[in-house]
Amino acid sequence: MKFQYRLPDLGEGITESEIVSWGVKNGDTIKQDDLLLEVANDKTTIEVPSPVTGLVKSIFIDDGNIATVGQILVEIDVDDAWAAKTGFKIEGEAHIEAEPEAPMVEVPAAVVAPKEGVVLAKAKAIPSVRKYAREKGVDINGIPATGRNNTVTREDIDLFLNGAPVVASVVESAAPIAPVFEPEITVDSGGYRRETMSPMRKATMQAMVRSATEIPRVTVFADLNATKLVEHRESYKAYAKEKGVNLTYTAYFVKAATAMLKKYPIFNAFVDEKNFEIVYRNAINIGVATNTDGGLYVPNIKHADSKNLFEISEEIQKNAELATEGKLPGSSMRDGSFTITNVGGVSKDSVYSTPIINYPEVAILGTSRITYEPVVNADRELEVAPVMKLSFTFDHRVIDGVEAQKALDELKSLLADPNKIVLEG
Repeated sequence: MKFQYRLPDLGEGITESEIVSWGVKNGDTIKQDDLLLEVANDKTTIEVPSPVTGLVKSIFIDDGNIATVGQILVEIDVDDAWAAKTGFKIEGEAHIEAEPEAPMVEVPAAVVAPKEGVVLAKAKAIPSVRKYAREKGVDINGIPATGRNNTVTREDIDLFLNGAPVVASVVESAAPIAPVFEPEITVDSGGYRRETMSPMRKATMQAMVRSATEIPRVTVFADLNATKLVEHRESYKAYAKEKGVNLTYTAYFVKAATAMLKKYPIFNAFVDEKNFEIVYRNAINIGVATNTDGGLYVPNIKHADSKNLFEISEEIQKNAELATEGKLPGSSMRDGSFTITNVGGVSKDSVYSTPIINYPEVAILGTSRITYEPVVNADRELEVAPVMKLSFTFDHRVIDGVEAQKALDELKSLLADPNKIVLEG
């Protein structure tokens, strides 16, 4: 019985993934739940276990290439004894025969230049191959692709560099078009270098552009007298350490945000642009922006309203470690309610910012480093106190300035007196 494993739909609008590495090769015997392969996409890297026990018959796509959702990746001869024991059956399109081998590509005898009014098609290639082309000083869009799914490979580039004649891949316009002009890039005598974006940087770029172009955003600011916040954390740091927990200020921000969302549910919503509806979430999942060498991740604390400060601190730390290792599951970044971005750990000063909303959420809180500044106390006396700058960005399509100010004031009130946060649960 032949089983064909296809790239599954991972959700989040992801239509393709890179095959990072195979855990097997043709002719290997594999058991159910053994590592089959590792794939990476714009969200995360995933280790895929084998769903069956059997003999690896054919691997249809090599390491480093891009596969699309539904594409057959590997064919396995299922072990009959295992299938009988487990009751395994192949249904539907799993019976489809292996894809026929791609026809040999005949290399023409001369380079054919694109006709006037014809634009070179954008080549399909993984980032490492694009980087290789740039290093070799060739335009990857003019190299014919022989890889699966019409993907340009390193071998295609080498063939081109070794003098093999090629035919440029072109897209013919339906009607004559004006020449395509690109802005001139001026480079000084020192030159420059290019660097391929990581999958996460690419995803961040796309998300930020979408948020910035689709959401009319406004940011309001406040200064928080953090005297009681600092005292509260210092009072319980040792106790938290005994429990193996690093009690962070971010945990306080998360708890304050959950209380604010309960009071002002419009901030736990998203916009259905198609139907002109505001959709309110039931769960409260607070995202915490996490910076790593691989890019920016925003895992969220699921059901944050049901967790205490210690539990939230533990989860923040765990998510940060997984993000750093590139092992953060995609599910941890889905269904967020509201995001907190805290630059206090890296900033030298307390600064305001204008954080961009984590689409499709409708608001985000930016916090900064605590610094000591002169403030006027309740007795109208000047004193020096720990102060934190708060920056609160909101979606003006569904939230008015008055609502945003009330929400920020609520956050400020809770953080100024952490006992309120504890009482909120």
